[in-house]
Amino acid sequence: HHVAVTLPARTRKSISAVLVAPDGENVSVWAFALADGAKTIATGELLTRPVPRTSRLVAVVGSDRPDGLDLPGVETAWVRPEQLPEEAKGYSGLEALLWLDGRPSDVRSQAQLDALRTWISGGGRFVVARAHTVGLEESAVAELLPVAFKGGRDVDVLASLATLPGAKSAPQGRTALLASTALRGRIRLKEGELPLVVEAPQDAGRVTFIAFDPAREPFAGWADAKAFWAWLL
Repeated sequence: HHVAVTLPARTRKSISAVLVAPDGENVSVWAFALADGAKTIATGELLTRPVPRTSRLVAVVGSDRPDGLDLPGVETAWVRPEQLPEEAKGYSGLEALLWLDGRPSDVRSQAQLDALRTWISGGGRFVVARAHTVGLEESAVAELLPVAFKGGRDVDVLASLATLPGAKSAPQGRTALLASTALRGRIRLKEGELPLVVEAPQDAGRVTFIAFDPAREPFAGWADAKAFWAWLL
């Protein structure tokens, strides 16, 4: 894979490239920076992690590590917004993209947003979880969601989570929610009159909004967190 760039001295440039890795566990991927005369000026090995064919791959945008994602048959990878691919085929093999605390403003280019939309429309699963609108409202990511934001709310307990298959209890303690109105799709889960999980089709794909932060208490530390992710994903 070759990418031609113009790079003035003492500057940096981020490059997005989609690579097809050889089949096998012992894979080594290297990047080479070549000057016009084919002189090698830099090299670096790209870290890789093989995913079993029988596993589903879920990518998390941000640095948060929510409890319960270590499901059987699910592999998880963490990425930053600026690392998202600029081609839809860069999402090949991905089961779902879960956007947590990543800042939409950190997306580098329109090509990244176009690739995300194309992937979703082609059958991708896009999930956003937020308990506030900071950095999200009026962003390109918010435009993909099936809800209109109405502001923050607090509830005493997420009692509805105890009704999920495999859950034996609900997270205990007050929880911040981002209230919303469903614009399309369906409300999969409610807490009283407040939508907790709203999901809508996007052509062949799906877009889901979760109205709480799964990386914060009381969901964090909840013994049945796996039941929620197994139900959602």
